[in-house]
Amino acid sequence: MGYELTKTVAPRWLDMPDGVRIEVRPYDSMIEAQAEAWAARHVRDLLAGGDAAEFLGIVLGDGAVDPQNLHKLLRDVGVAIHAIKAWEGVTVDGEAAPLEPQAVWRWMLDPVNRQTFLAIYDTAYREARSEGNA
Repeated sequence: MGYELTKTVAPRWLDMPDGVRIEVRPYDSMIEAQAEAWAARHVRDLLAGGDAAEFLGIVLGDGAVDPQNLHKLLRDVGVAIHAIKAWEGVTVDGEAAPLEPQAVWRWMLDPVNRQTFLAIYDTAYREARSEGNA
């Protein structure tokens, strides 16, 4: 999926499935750079056997994460970590999940959540741009 950068500065609330609402910053070059740096740092750390494995809860070679897609997965999660300002309706064990990187990582590990978030996030800012609001 390609992302289209925007000049819109106002955050937006996105309605996700299952009653989840997410307030996001506009997708811009800062989000792009932060997501890429976040992904690269964690890939390097994982390959070096550092603390990222504990934070992410994965071990390379355990079959849970395809190493071929690891950087893309981490980049997509990095987009969410740096774009999301607030969320409502995200729960862990029946309790409201705090908005912190590890909670975003866990939520984005679900392929449906990840694909839906990325599609809705991208679409929202493409629509704003086409309306002349970006």
